[in-house]
Amino acid sequence: MNGITVRAATPADASLFADFVATDGYPVRAAQATERLKILANSTFGAVFIALLEGRMLGWLHVHAVPLLASEGYAEIGGFVVADACRR
Repeated sequence: MNGITVRAATPADASLFADFVATDGYPVRAAQATERLKILANSTFGAVFIALLEGRMLGWLHVHAVPLLASEGYAEIGGFVVADACRR
C-alpha cells in the first residue's frame, strides 16, 4: 500500500479512534478517547501512533516506558490493533 502515513495520535483523532476500536471489541466513546488521548499526549512515558491511508485508520500502537529502580527499565506495548483488511 502506498501513501500510508504513520504519526502520533492527538486528541483530535478521538472520533476516528473510537470508531476503529469499536470494530475490534473495544467499546470506547469519542469523549473517553479524547480524554485518554489528552493524557497520553502529555505523557513523557509513552505515545500512541496511528497509521492512516487516505484519512482511514489502518491501525494503532500504544507504547509506554516502564521505568524501574533496580534496572534501566523497558518499553511495553499497551495496545496494538491492525484493521482486518490489512492483516496478513
